[in-house]
Amino acid sequence: MGRAREYARHTLTGAVRYHRLSGSQFSQHPRTIAIYLPPGYEKDRGLRYPVLYMQDGQNIFDEATAFAGVEWSMDETAERLIRSERIEPLIIVGIYNTPDRLSEYTQVADPSMGGGGGADAYARFLIEELKPLIDSTYRTRPEAAHTGIGGSSLGGLVAFYLGMAYPHAFTRMAVVSPAVWWASAEIFNWVRPPRAPESRIWLDMGTSEGRTAGANERLLKGVRSLRDTLVNCGWVLGHDLRYLEAEGAQHNEAAWGARVEPMLTFLFDAGGPAQRGALAQPAVHARTGGTELPPAGSTRDSDRGAAPAPGAAPSSLGEPVALPIDGTLDLHTFAPREVGQLVPDYIDACRRRGITRIRIIHGKGTGSLRRSVHALLERIPAVASFRLASDDASGWGATIVTLHAP
Repeated sequence: MGRAREYARHTLTGAVRYHRLSGSQFSQHPRTIAIYLPPGYEKDRGLRYPVLYMQDGQNIFDEATAFAGVEWSMDETAERLIRSERIEPLIIVGIYNTPDRLSEYTQVADPSMGGGGGADAYARFLIEELKPLIDSTYRTRPEAAHTGIGGSSLGGLVAFYLGMAYPHAFTRMAVVSPAVWWASAEIFNWVRPPRAPESRIWLDMGTSEGRTAGANERLLKGVRSLRDTLVNCGWVLGHDLRYLEAEGAQHNEAAWGARVEPMLTFLFDAGGPAQRGALAQPAVHARTGGTELPPAGSTRDSDRGAAPAPGAAPSSLGEPVALPIDGTLDLHTFAPREVGQLVPDYIDACRRRGITRIRIIHGKGTGSLRRSVHALLERIPAVASFRLASDDASGWGATIVTLHAP
């Protein structure tokens, strides 16, 4: 967020290159592009890499250009995650904003904000001019399946719009604190089902991003509604959709930078210990009256060790206890609201261990939990088939799930 401003101290890590674009048929302003290259890029010239295109690119790598001198430290975070094999090596393209930011980052005009509506022209700049330049200059994997788009605030709004409206170009979306309120939440008209197996959305919001308690509630209500609309449209929490409410996080670069690690880990998982959606040993936390998983990708209780969001309150949860990945998942010890995230996470963890037959214990009761589980299983591509277990197999009421081999 915010225009680039020059500060004295540069804080670049790794290989970062710059391009200065002086002309475009879709924009009247010159624009700087910063490109982060992964470790080993120059050594192994036979490798090609996925690409993440980030809006407000002046803020993500360098204090010298970042708004108020606070960067996201995206280069440092990517460098560390790549070297530890927690994410696949990737190229990150930081696209500096211009005086036309409000227009370029919004899909329709909002009269109350005095303009907007230039996102389609901006999309043409990205797809017809910038992406061909990056693909021809660097060793990229140019297919949509390996191309992501991201940003925060209005940048998050346009990232979501571009992912939905141009799925032939972008399938991985980093939608950080999106301005879903723009033009009376017109963005809801663009929600679409997943278009490809590789499609993934990271969606988040801090709990203290508004100036008042009422504004906080309105912002959270909007992004929660977007999450629910996506789920109703076929996206599966914990599988191709990850949602996070960062406790105490405000609307600023420091808060967004604190969420880079779980965001990159979800969108560009290397298939190692920090697999998409969960560790091989998901953490459970004891509470009075039962146990539950921490909120998805929580920066407060992250099982990936992400730094806490600025202003985050200390966790009220107890010490984590390992949940065995042994092919049996008992849902009785989890809150119903956690099931949508837990089941896909557990399935992913089992497949990583070569477990292709799972027993999910949901109980008999009224059958509502069983129906929820079955609805989830129908939408998870890794599931080959499932059936109700006999009473002999589980007196609690269970479903036997057969998975495709990884």
